Amino acid sequence: MNNRATGVLVVHSAPRAISSHVEWAVNAIVGVPLRYRWKPSPLVDDAMRVEVYWEAPVGSATKIASTLRGWSDLRFEITEDAGPAALGVHIAHTPSLGLSSVSLDAGGSLVVNEHQIESILQGAGGDLTAVRDGFDRALGGAWERELEPFRVTRNESSLRLLRGVG
Repeated sequence: MNNRATGVLVVHSAPRAISSHVEWAVNAIVGVPLRYRWKPSPLVDDAMRVEVYWEAPVGSATKIASTLRGWSDLRFEITEDAGPAALGVHIAHTPSLGLSSVSLDAGGSLVVNEHQIESILQGAGGDLTAVRDGFDRALGGAWERELEPFRVTRNESSLRLLRGVG
């Protein structure tokens, strides 16, 4: 059985002063030095951003998130793909919301399990708005909305680089 997972860590904003500490902490968990190319965060003054790919034992994303959440000023996302026979995970952190963790299937879709569905439906008591709110919480909607401007900025800067090619 393969107990290895691949993943990506995107630090959307980290205070410049702790970027090397983030590297040290992540490298200690994955067991090898990764290549970090920090760039200024376009949305947060004196902050840096980085996207780094890793391979490590299954469960490493949770360990990374647990370590990084100690720095409350970080905005980050970690995705772990555990492979076709296991669920992966998407973890997000923002200073205002803390941590969110949602399971992923082999195709990368978010997973809401039967126990979560039952809890949402029972807690809603037939109120459709409460059902929608429950699913929004289960899928990490608040984190998605807060991090989306950082994702758009990342994508726009990548597109600008590609336009200059050729």
